[in-house]
Amino acid sequence: MELLKWILKKLNNSITGGAIIIAVFSVLAKLFGLLRDRLLASGFGAGDTLDAYYAAFKLPDLIFNTLVLGALSAAFIPVFIELKNNKSQFNHWQLSSAIINIIFVVLFIFAAVVFIYADKIMPLVAPGFAGEKLALTIKLTRIMLVSILFFGISNVLSGVLQSMKKFVMFALAPAMYNVGIIIGVVFFVKKFGRQGSLGE
Repeated sequence: MELLKWILKKLNNSITGGAIIIAVFSVLAKLFGLLRDRLLASGFGAGDTLDAYYAAFKLPDLIFNTLVLGALSAAFIPVFIELKNNKSQFNHWQLSSAIINIIFVVLFIFAAVVFIYADKIMPLVAPGFAGEKLALTIKLTRIMLVSILFFGISNVLSGVLQSMKKFVMFALAPAMYNVGIIIGVVFFVKKFGRQGSLGE
């Protein structure tokens, strides 16, 4: 255990080591992803429920990817590091707090609008869905909209972790995301029904 801690500490202290950590945990996340998909397929089978489940991710993912992912990290990390190194009056923690607050408010507004008009939007996002299948997709989409608030905050925190060279915690996030869904499928579906699979 001490040896593992020492290795991780050494890797964490360099960009190359960070890249190795991220690569290793990316493989781990992919393996958990395969297990997740297998459990979903065996639990629901190929049919309307699984189609609705995957379709429910489309709008939340679109909002998050458009407003937050990529652009935020590219802009945030260099500014965070610069403020951290320069020790300016407006410090890096104030920047993080301000960005988190802004992202939360913006995503909340978009999520609220989509939540209200999901029954109008989803037929456009998932053409061909109708009746109970469409109703389930709308219901799951509304549940999933909550997740983008957490994803937005976690994206900023991921940028902070990368800036502070805390690569292990950053790299663990995708794997833990899949683990959350796996836990939902295994333990919560029987209790909460199909919504229990939204374990993230």
